[in-house]
Amino acid sequence: MNNIKKTLYTKLVKDGYFPQNPERVRKIYFWIGIAIFVLVFITGLFAISRSLSFALSLSGISFVVFAKFMPRRTLKGVDAYRKILGFKEFISRAEKYRARWAEKENIFEEYLPYAIIFGVTKKWAKAFEGIYKKPPSWYDGDWTTFNAIAFAGNLSSFDSSFAASSGAASGASGFSGGGGFSGGGFGGGGRGSW
Repeated sequence: MNNIKKTLYTKLVKDGYFPQNPERVRKIYFWIGIAIFVLVFITGLFAISRSLSFALSLSGISFVVFAKFMPRRTLKGVDAYRKILGFKEFISRAEKYRARWAEKENIFEEYLPYAIIFGVTKKWAKAFEGIYKKPPSWYDGDWTTFNAIAFAGNLSSFDSSFAASSGAASGASGFSGGGGFSGGGFGGGGRGSW
């Protein structure tokens, strides 16, 4: 996961979405916060001035807490972020387009990975409940038991398990819920960043 993350961040900078590596920026702010916090106790400022010590400690904690939001996007990055938020909204409101999608081939599986990334897998799958009249070309198994909601739920569960076992849950990346594109990058909230 670390190699994937490193490659991703390098490409994002190279492609002009960020002026600097977002992970590096986060680490700099995090360690500045830790340094300020440690400095307060090493220099004994607490004994000299409680108010100064408290203010510096609060500043250090603020650096640590807000470090993940510090990477700045370029105009290209902001534009891409807005498009991604729009696409997330589109997928979140999938039920509205149910009838139109009933005739489109492969749209369920085409957008399913995005629904997993955005954490709206259940909503996406629910829009396709009962739409499939014949098995998708990629599906191998008993067609009578195929269920879009169960299938999407199993994929989402697999992603959560994979993220936890691979260390992605510790802030690396991942797909589910708050994974992939958040913090200083392409999405709001959640763990990791884009």
